[in-house]
Amino acid sequence: MQIPGATKTVLEAYGEILFKAWSSAKGPYLQRIEYTCIQDLMNHAVHAPCKGLNSMAGKLKRILSAFHTQKAQAGVRTTSCCLLASGQHREKSSRA
Repeated sequence: MQIPGATKTVLEAYGEILFKAWSSAKGPYLQRIEYTCIQDLMNHAVHAPCKGLNSMAGKLKRILSAFHTQKAQAGVRTTSCCLLASGQHREKSSRA
């Protein structure tokens, strides 16, 4: 199932799967998950339309909520902040 048509339960499951993959990954696999999955989801969540009850922004944030609920776990908060900051930097660089 695709994200736009996914239910709340499915979106939460996607988030849990992504979090488990991230927390167990190492080396190049960890970097790939962080920069091609998590960072992209963050970027799209920030820029997606947020009108309506089933907005794309809301759906993406539902997936990312798996990380927010685990923010006390080692590395989650730091990684989230770094990915968000580097994503914003990457976006500014592409505009220049």
